[in-house]
Amino acid sequence: GVAHRTIPLDRRDRQVRDVYILALEGARPDDLFEPQRRGPSLPNVERFVEHALVFDRAYALGPAAVPSHAGVLSSLVPPAHLTVLGSFVAESRTMLPELLGRAGYFNSSVSANGDFDDQRGLTQGFADHQILEHSNTRGNDANKIVTAMLEEVERRPSPRFIYGVLNDAQAPYDPPTELLTDVVIPPDAPAQHRTHMWIGRVRTGKVVPDAVQLAYVRRLYRGELQVIDQALGDLLD
Repeated sequence: GVAHRTIPLDRRDRQVRDVYILALEGARPDDLFEPQRRGPSLPNVERFVEHALVFDRAYALGPAAVPSHAGVLSSLVPPAHLTVLGSFVAESRTMLPELLGRAGYFNSSVSANGDFDDQRGLTQGFADHQILEHSNTRGNDANKIVTAMLEEVERRPSPRFIYGVLNDAQAPYDPPTELLTDVVIPPDAPAQHRTHMWIGRVRTGKVVPDAVQLAYVRRLYRGELQVIDQALGDLLD
């Protein structure tokens, strides 16, 4: 494994810097940071962690994406920012892009989650925000989000703050075929693009999966983590 730094090591000159956030929905941190125990390697995550400050005890602020995003952007727990039910952020709250905007930053957001919107108060302070529309193939995968972020980097002035919302790690688990060359599809396995329906049936007890089916679906999920890893590599490069 990679040794995590307890104190960040930063020898760069002190100056105003661009800020980029990749917000991953549905990903378990142990799957990201300890992939050798669970599945295929994630070389770009390892490359990032090698020079990063890693919080070993960090927790999502809520069981859904909206209150968690609201917490990251407001520094408030859900009862304070009013998204306990995943509904909206109180208008009286000051959000991170508003603070950065006052400091001269240009603020953009790019999301694969359609709920990251004005109605929920999550785009408050962003000068430019876009929700990618689904295509007919793989939808709004991490590569498309990072590509859109890099387009913002090209056309927006520095300093800039760009918030990217990735939901690859949420079902359905439908990674590209080339990432699954080691995978044998078991009998009665769910179709990749319908794994979200299969998971719903497992949760309600309508389907009782065997160990082979579970391992297969978990491998599909880790294939989505590989997509995230590829996108992270593009951003780091």
